[in-house]
Formats: sequence, C-alpha cells, structure tokens
Amino acid sequence: GAMELSGWRRASLPADDSVAQTLYLDFVRRVLSEAGIDRPTIRPGRSIERSGVFSRLPVTVDARADLAKLTTFLKAFEDAPLLHQIRRLRIQPVLKENKIE
Repeated sequence: GAMELSGWRRASLPADDSVAQTLYLDFVRRVLSEAGIDRPTIRPGRSIERSGVFSRLPVTVDARADLAKLTTFLKAFEDAPLLHQIRRLRIQPVLKENKIE
C-alpha cells in the first residue's frame, strides 16, 4: 500500500533522466572503487521508459578483478537502498593473472 509506495520513492532516483543517470553512474563508480576494482569501463545505455511510471537506466560495466573484489562489489550493490538489479553477469577466468573478467 502507501507504505510500500513510500519505500519505493525513497529508493528511486530523481525523475529527470539526465540527473538520475549522473547520480547512478557516480554510485556505480564509487562502489567499484570501494571494492578495489581498478579501471573499469562503464558505459551508460539509453533510458527506457516503462509504462510512464518509471525508467530503466541500463549500465554496462567491463572490469577485471579477483573473486574477493567481485564479491565485495556485489554485496555493496545488493545492500544499496536503490531500486536496481543486475540483469546479466558474465564471469570468465583470466588464466595467468589469477583474476576473473
């Protein structure tokens, strides 16, 4: 009901897509950095409006990290009080470097 809607509003980004995207990209960069993931490539996608109620702001991140850093990032991402999700995660071992990609 009203309590649930209030919670969703608190966990939402601003309605202005450009402001929301800037804030979200800053969040993603900060969480990656705090997890110790260096030099990620972060590519914002185009905003996708859904039902006139909300917009999706897709972001693609390419990075190399060891499993501990990836786990730290995923935990911080999950714990953030935002309405967001990881839609796809691809992990590949990088032989010789003891890292995953």
